[in-house]
Amino acid sequence: MPFPFRAVVLSSAVVLVPVAGSAQSDEPQPRTLEQGVMPSDAQITQNIRRALTSTSGFSVDARNVQITTHDGEVTLRGQVRNDAERDAVITVARRVPGVTHIDQDLEVQPMDRNPGY
Repeated sequence: MPFPFRAVVLSSAVVLVPVAGSAQSDEPQPRTLEQGVMPSDAQITQNIRRALTSTSGFSVDARNVQITTHDGEVTLRGQVRNDAERDAVITVARRVPGVTHIDQDLEVQPMDRNPGY
């Protein structure tokens, strides 16, 4: 009757895995690049996107930066036209209620005046 023994061992393994993974550490946890699952995170992301797309003067790239929110911490990634546009995108995002921190990885990519086509 080895089958019940195996079932018990498998059940214990499943129970032990989450407990072992939940141990607290003094080391800082790496930031996630995934969108948070809390409704407030999704709402923050949506409100930032709405603010970016409704603000006149932004380039297409700035309106389409990647926005990721996790526990109110927002990460902005993508390309912008210049330093002023980068600062403006950050300012718009910072003004959205619920934003607690902004981590930005916005790259300045000036528009090519002669695209070659």
